[in-house]
Amino acid sequence: MTYWLSVTTRENFDASAGIQFSIDGFKNNILNKNKVNKIETEDKFACYIMEEYVFGCIYEATSKYDPDDKALKGLIWADEKRVGQEIYTLRFRTKRVLVLENDEMLDARSIVENLQFVKNKKYWGSNFHGSLREIRKKDFDFIEAEMKKQL
Repeated sequence: MTYWLSVTTRENFDASAGIQFSIDGFKNNILNKNKVNKIETEDKFACYIMEEYVFGCIYEATSKYDPDDKALKGLIWADEKRVGQEIYTLRFRTKRVLVLENDEMLDARSIVENLQFVKNKKYWGSNFHGSLREIRKKDFDFIEAEMKKQL
């Protein structure tokens, strides 16, 4: 099993919530494609909302990336609806594991000192750029445990 940090915007987080976090998708570029092709069923994701500096949910992959899965087609996320075409075409099925309400979301700044993947604590935000990043199980477990404390 692999553990991932998924970075999104508030608009796209809300759109994902609207479909019960049943699908995730990433822009089709070589970096994302290499990562998405590694995703296996039961991989886990901690979803970070950029610009708000919070973790909002945990979800799990229920399928691998399949470009021929027609049920995964359509305009889902805010950016796609604005431009009228699919942007996040590297899609796979997911299920929600833990979703926090807005007032419960975990502030990443409160736990950054405990995250091993954040090497430079002073400039911690640079570790939360890009849409998808593999993280250690220990970091994932810590994020999930801290999120559960928010309930």
